[in-house]
Amino acid sequence: MSSSKFKPLSTNDADLRLARFLSKHDDPLNRGFITRLDHSPIAMKRLAFFRALLLNTFILIALTILSFIMISQFLLSPPSTPTQTLMCITHDFIVASAIVVLIRSTLLPFFCGECRLRVAYGFRPSEIVIRRAPLLGKEYNRHTIARAVNPALLYSNVSAMLSSDYWTLEYTIILDALNRISKGEFPEDVLEFSVWKQREQTWHVWELWKMHDLISDEQEIAIFKVHELIPSCRMALVTNRVPQSLLIDSGKEELLADWQGAIADEKALDRSSTVRSYQTVVDKFAREGLDYESVWDQVSEKRKFA
Repeated sequence: MSSSKFKPLSTNDADLRLARFLSKHDDPLNRGFITRLDHSPIAMKRLAFFRALLLNTFILIALTILSFIMISQFLLSPPSTPTQTLMCITHDFIVASAIVVLIRSTLLPFFCGECRLRVAYGFRPSEIVIRRAPLLGKEYNRHTIARAVNPALLYSNVSAMLSSDYWTLEYTIILDALNRISKGEFPEDVLEFSVWKQREQTWHVWELWKMHDLISDEQEIAIFKVHELIPSCRMALVTNRVPQSLLIDSGKEELLADWQGAIADEKALDRSSTVRSYQTVVDKFAREGLDYESVWDQVSEKRKFA
């Protein structure tokens, strides 16, 4: 973990309450957390939920039928020899183990986590995403962190079930965070795309949403060629082919200007204004069906700036 990227939380009341919240849920290994806000349209969230509901209901029914068949066969047609008994027990043990894995990794998180979250809070324009930081080694980089909280790899997505990198939301922590936010203990936007780590009983944060912190000035110029310098906007025109190829190929040319403007705003605005600028761009990307962090990740990987 590069210490230069992490900054300690301040001692104001909101940050102290946030630190107590993080300490309550941190594990013995002090892995910390990765957080972000999901700004995708509510319609997309509803669609993803009902797809997951259909999938998990199908899995539940299938497992129930399979369990009933296994028990019925064992009771109605008991094995007649010790060899058959051993084979039957081995077969049932393998199937039962697979059933337990599916229940723990898919059914329990969905019905006891996702459904509980939706009943309590419904679907909101911005939703908290929290995951315990995986053991990524000593060096964190933006690519591995972005992939660790990639919504496309959530366990509830059918395609993600076959991926070795699938992951599950920390529903208990999310529900606690929403409860604390509703009481005014800390604002929701502090949980924008960031990594949280505890060192020597002090919480530190790497705010990955701060776009100008992700790359050096030279690298930024390499991505966004400077055509004009004005006091409030260091980059006046986006011309580099890396972001263009990702957006223009998708018919999203108008997002280039929004993206450029948000990065320029980072240089002049205070934190609250900067967060709003970032969220505005993320919202625009989401309305076009694009995950902003995934686009940034693609650019970083192509340019080797992660």
